[in-house]
Amino acid sequence: ILLKLVDRLADDPDLRAERSVVLRALWRVADPAAVPKLKEVMKEDDRHMRQEAVRALAHIRTPEAIEAALTALDDPASRVRRLAAISLERAQAEFPPGIVVKRLEAEEEPRVRAPLFVLLVQGLGARAIEWMQERWEKASSSDRVAMLFALEELPVPETLPLLERGLRDPDPLVVTRAVYNLGALGDAEAVKRLRLAVHSPSWSVARAAVEQLVGLRTAGAGETVAERLLKVELFRVVRQADQRYRPEILADAVTSLGYTEALEGLKRATAKQEDPVLIDSLQRNIQQLEAWKANGDGLDLWIEATRSDRREIRVLAYRRLAALGGEEAAKTLVGAFGRVEAEEGLEILRAAGEMNDAQVLTLL
Repeated sequence: ILLKLVDRLADDPDLRAERSVVLRALWRVADPAAVPKLKEVMKEDDRHMRQEAVRALAHIRTPEAIEAALTALDDPASRVRRLAAISLERAQAEFPPGIVVKRLEAEEEPRVRAPLFVLLVQGLGARAIEWMQERWEKASSSDRVAMLFALEELPVPETLPLLERGLRDPDPLVVTRAVYNLGALGDAEAVKRLRLAVHSPSWSVARAAVEQLVGLRTAGAGETVAERLLKVELFRVVRQADQRYRPEILADAVTSLGYTEALEGLKRATAKQEDPVLIDSLQRNIQQLEAWKANGDGLDLWIEATRSDRREIRVLAYRRLAALGGEEAAKTLVGAFGRVEAEEGLEILRAAGEMNDAQVLTLL
């Protein structure tokens, strides 16, 4: 039925959108019987139809279909070439990686080259690292970002030398991308470099490093983030309203990491601030850190904290109960869900989603 519709709708420009949907349906079906018709569509002048055809071909697991999809890497339209690379990667298609290497040597469009790097890593695995190392110096900054993006799916120690080159790159976008890769790698050497990146003069780099450290929750991360917060962002009075978000983000990170040693320093830094919005935000972090210091790992204390009259304490209690785990913690989270407003209910669901408990699964 679908193959007949491809022909029936071909001559009516008013039905172009419907024909596109039919080709997408053939992609979903992914039946080898569609290959001859899709190859015909690949020869049409309409770039949009060629895009839909190559996406379908990439997901049909036969040599003929993959060969046809690979020819789209040489299509005259850059959008078709780009979609061909993305589709082949998402379909996990298997073919000689030399085809991608050859295409990269000829392709000039950055938006097409980016998914080709992903395909290269998919095909070569760790061998792609050496290939990228050899071409790093002459690569454009967009290519360097794309290389690192592709390598994020390969979090192995062998990527570290290339990530170090990324951290020294003159383009902050490349450095930021390297930071995300370090977070994916997550070993001791990666964490060491992330802690150094927290002190980068580039805020985008520092922020990315903080995000990765919060996600990894490694020892010493809280101290590093607190040092940037207290000795840089809050060292002086924050007078520009558009800069207050920096200490707010860092203070939230210190709280998430449970670094209670920053408590007294944060109180002193808050006392000299003048922006009421910033002061209010920092006071919430102070209250949360005080609760963390007082309750420690006491399950009963955090259960009691879910009934606090301060929302920020309740939210922290939900997160701590999820981290501590156990039947009582799960029971408390499930029970709290029904008595709070929707926005706070989202916080409970985020926390509970970290747990593997029958009560939580029932709630979800």
